[in-house]
Amino acid sequence: MDRYLRTYERHLTWLKSTKPIAKTSLDHKITEVLTLLQNLANRVEDEMQRLNLPQSTAPPLSLTDGGEWSTLRAGFIILRDLRTFVNKMAHELMALKLRR
Repeated sequence: MDRYLRTYERHLTWLKSTKPIAKTSLDHKITEVLTLLQNLANRVEDEMQRLNLPQSTAPPLSLTDGGEWSTLRAGFIILRDLRTFVNKMAHELMALKLRR
């Protein structure tokens, strides 16, 4: 889970640095989401260390500026996938909590 969170963190950092996003009001929103994501990833890492679980590293990304339209499309895909990931993880964590 921490690996995926760090991957999304890097995706959002890249997205925030692109010209099409920097020109819009989305920059502030992405900064908020990025801060929350970083806090969550740090908490997950701390919990994994506390439980002595192995940590894995996120795969390297190769994101490039391909023009305004492709950057915006990538942004929507990243945010949609992040929402799906967070919903799935919340569901799984609740299921684990109910089992205990």
